[in-house]
Parts: sequence; C-alpha cells; structure tokens
Amino acid sequence: MRWRRLVGLAAALVALAAGRAKAQEVSGVVLDGRSGRPVEAARVFASDRVEVRTDSRGRFTLTGLTGSEVTIRVSMIGYRPVTVTAPIGKTDLRITISEQAVNLDEIVVKPAFASLSSQPFFGAKMSVPEKEKLIAAMRARPYEFVGQEQVALSTAPVWLNNHLEPRPVVLRTYVSASNDSFVVMPGGLTRVSTAAEDPVVSMQSGGGSKDTWVLSEGPVSLVSLLTPSGQPIRSGRSAAEIPSRVADNLFWL
Repeated sequence: MRWRRLVGLAAALVALAAGRAKAQEVSGVVLDGRSGRPVEAARVFASDRVEVRTDSRGRFTLTGLTGSEVTIRVSMIGYRPVTVTAPIGKTDLRITISEQAVNLDEIVVKPAFASLSSQPFFGAKMSVPEKEKLIAAMRARPYEFVGQEQVALSTAPVWLNNHLEPRPVVLRTYVSASNDSFVVMPGGLTRVSTAAEDPVVSMQSGGGSKDTWVLSEGPVSLVSLLTPSGQPIRSGRSAAEIPSRVADNLFWL
C-alpha cells in the first residue's frame, strides 16, 4: 500500500513538472487586420533575449518565459507595432496588426534594379528635404524601389593608424548543394566598412575584406578542382580542364 502511494506521488510530481515546463511558453498566430491572412516574418518578442519570427502560417512560439504572464510586442515593416499581454501557457493567442505608412527612419531603401553607381538610402540619416524627395520618387515610380529592414551590424576591431577601432562587419557565407539538401561551408568572407559610422559594407564603396577560417578538430581531406600532378592536360576548345573558379582567379591576378 505504501509502495502504491509513493508511485502515485511520483507520478503527480512528474505531471506537475511537465505542466510547469509546458507553461513556460506562449504560442499563437499573427494576422493581417484587413485581410485576416497570416503575416509571415513578423518580429515577435517578449524581451531583449526572447525574440522569434513568425513562419509561413503566421505562427510563433516564445519559450523560456518566467512568471505568470508576459508582455508581447509584434512589429513588421508596413504595419503598426502592437503590444499585448498574455498568460504564460496560452497556446492559441491571436494577434492582429494593421497596415500603416512605412517609417523611413526604420528601413533602408534600395533601387530594385541596382547598378554599381546606385546607393542605398538610409532614412535615419536623411534630412527632411531628402526624405520628401525620396517619397515623391517612390510614389511616382514605386516599381523602381525596394525597402529592407535596417539591421544593426556587428563590429570587429580593425588596426588603423597604430590603434584599434571598431568597424561594422558582414560575414558572407556560402552553401553547396548536397543530394536533396544544402551544406553550409565552413568559413566565408568577412567584409569591413570604411568608417565606424558608415553602415554601408561594400567593396565598391572602399570597404575591405578578409577570408574567414574555421579551425577543424583534426586533419581534413584535400579537395581541389585542378588536375592531379603528373596527369597531362588535354588541349581542347571546351577548356574543361580549367574550372571557372580557376580562370576567375587567374584573371584577377
């Protein structure tokens, strides 16, 4: 009889712990106020440390929450930010957001058909006359512009004039096709801005770049597109023995 009581108590404690663990999250859906359709890629966050994006169905799940209720804020380019309060453990929260005119201070406007001479427009750095001119151009030719949420870039120390300075950086990564999926290649190309206050990280505007390496835990196999040493290179119009990457490197050399 005592054994059964202990088993029952243990089961009750496990159920209570599972309930508490499940109650540390809130999930729901974000909908467009006019059409009622799900809003994809909306930012949903409960604090500076808990932030997610809605999926293609407009759904989200916030985990790692504490307390009995949480204040949730939803934001999306072209929509008015919304703040709601929900009890922790709620799984069917519905949040509706309404469209509003885009605030230029929050986005970067770029030409839809970019060229080497085209430059992005950072709304937060533009004067009132410059904003009015850009808005007039977008209203006249909306198909020529595209808006992008401005991302706060990370910084890295750069050695300049015998001292270190922080500069905005962007890490360009590469993926390779592998069967029915893709594999992210280790390392990449790190690009550095020309000035600490310059948000444009581009080689065309004078930025620098360095290869980024990821150290392995052991020896790695050597992979090369070049013909193995000792084998003759066949001469032909197809130039199959010289991969495009090798030809590109030779050109820039």
